[in-house]
Amino acid sequence: MPSIGILILAAGTSARMGQPKQLLPWKGTTLLNHTLKNAKAISSDVLVVLGASAKRIAAQLPSDVPSVLNSKWQSGMGTSIAIGTAELESSISPEFILILVADQPLLDQTYFEEILRASKQQPTHIVATSYQGKAGVPALFPRHFFAALKQLGGDHGARHLMRENAEKIALVESEGKAIDLDTPENYQSYFKRYGQ
Repeated sequence: MPSIGILILAAGTSARMGQPKQLLPWKGTTLLNHTLKNAKAISSDVLVVLGASAKRIAAQLPSDVPSVLNSKWQSGMGTSIAIGTAELESSISPEFILILVADQPLLDQTYFEEILRASKQQPTHIVATSYQGKAGVPALFPRHFFAALKQLGGDHGARHLMRENAEKIALVESEGKAIDLDTPENYQSYFKRYGQ
């Protein structure tokens, strides 16, 4: 198996939620730790990027999970990807980086394994989640994209890079599971159905 570093983006302010959604309850733990559990099932090399509410969130992380602080988190997701990629590259030098967010709890180990299977078929391509035919995260990037990931900034996140490399992308269907929990209403709705 090629070495895979997993980057979990957890730096956002959760403005629409009104509280750090990374710490909201989900299946006996938090949204972030639920994502961590599924990520660690496919790779032990997981890094969490923190920003807003960093101290509160770091206090809830398992002791064996490293994190890095994005002091520029207010500038947007691109800065978190750039900082996280640089940290993973220097610490473990993986062949691939899988980028996840902390608020998509319906995407689990089985789905991440599907992304890895797709990458085996097209190892030089970005393997991304399909959003009505458009590429988004979770997404797996081969090493030759790391330099571009480290150049991201502001609101130019992974989707910006994927639009620029549309011919080098393999899409995976999430079967409706790529749901972001952004508001108290949709969190409560999905928690009642899936999170207890």
